[in-house]
Parts: sequence; structure tokens; C-alpha cells
Amino acid sequence: MIGYSPLDGEALTSAVRSRPRRCFLMTQLGGDIPEGIQAIREAVTRLCQEADYEVIDARTQVTGGDFLLKIWKLIASTPFSVAVGHAQTPASTNSISTMNSASHRRSGRSPPA
Repeated sequence: MIGYSPLDGEALTSAVRSRPRRCFLMTQLGGDIPEGIQAIREAVTRLCQEADYEVIDARTQVTGGDFLLKIWKLIASTPFSVAVGHAQTPASTNSISTMNSASHRRSGRSPPA
């Protein structure tokens, strides 16, 4: 499979390491997380543990590189990913999906469904 960078739309020159039996959970991180997001995080974590899957998020993986590329690689490396949004999620947290769409427009490709 050829992967394309969400930053510039170019083909990646390095492989994305597979993380079997992992679920990437993308939610708001930090101090003031709404109760609804906390409840969903806990439910997803519980269901994954029951299926013997480890839940990982952006905090569990330290790369030191571009944050958007880090998120994209985490999504691509796991069998499934869950993204949780909430009405109280700050716009800065939601900017990843906006940047992803913009990078696909620049490359002339459609964003993934």
C-alpha cells in the first residue's frame, strides 16, 4: 500500500509501523475535558479491553515531529481508530480535520472517506 502524507500529498518514503491489537482513540486531551468525552473514552477503553485490544492516544506516542503527521500515522498503523468530538471541544483541537482536508485540496486528491 502506498501512503500519502497529509502535509503535502506526496508519497511517504518510510513505512508506517503496524500496531496490531491496538485502537487509536482520538479525543480532546489535557486538563478540562468535558464529561461526555470522558464517558466515551471510558466506554471505548472498556470495550477494547474486553476484546484484548490496547487503547493508545497521542499522549502514549512521543515522536517529536509534526503533530498532524503523528496523528495520521497513528490512525494508519492501527486496525481501527475512534475519533470523538463534542460541542465543547475547542476549535484548536478540531483543526486537524480541517488541515487534513486542506492538504488533500492542495494535492488534488480527495480526502479519505
